[in-house]
Amino acid sequence: MTRVNMTKHDVTVSTYHELLKPAFIALNRQWIEYYFKLEPMDLQQLENPQKTILESGGEIFFILEDKRPVGTVAMIPIGDGSYELAKMAVEPGNQGKGYGDLLMKAAVEWAKLKKAKEIILISNQKLIPALSLYRKFGFKVVSLAQHPDYQRGNIEMKLTL
Repeated sequence: MTRVNMTKHDVTVSTYHELLKPAFIALNRQWIEYYFKLEPMDLQQLENPQKTILESGGEIFFILEDKRPVGTVAMIPIGDGSYELAKMAVEPGNQGKGYGDLLMKAAVEWAKLKKAKEIILISNQKLIPALSLYRKFGFKVVSLAQHPDYQRGNIEMKLTL
């Protein structure tokens, strides 16, 4: 767990444990259902993060504000030295506090420790704040086409480490 002093709140970055599963589901359902609809891949990952993310060598990070989960992101192995940054969400009332930056830093540093070569992500062009965050961390657009795994996915970005 990493402690961060950035607000008047006690903010920490934590990794997944079973007690955080409801928050992982709720945080992601909130944004996905607001902008799009849940898809089969979403349901698999949200309902069984242990099997679909963690057992394959991935990790899930959380922002805890006063011990309450307010943000999350997953790192999913997708091949030799490659990870997908996925399921990133920050509670609407906590957006704009720099929590997305903290999640990105945790994910990228973790990937570097794993000796990853690259991190990819799939997003949608209408998620302007998210795309700005990804660009800020060095992600570059590699495709502006419909992605086969997600109906909502129309932009793929990559960060070479």
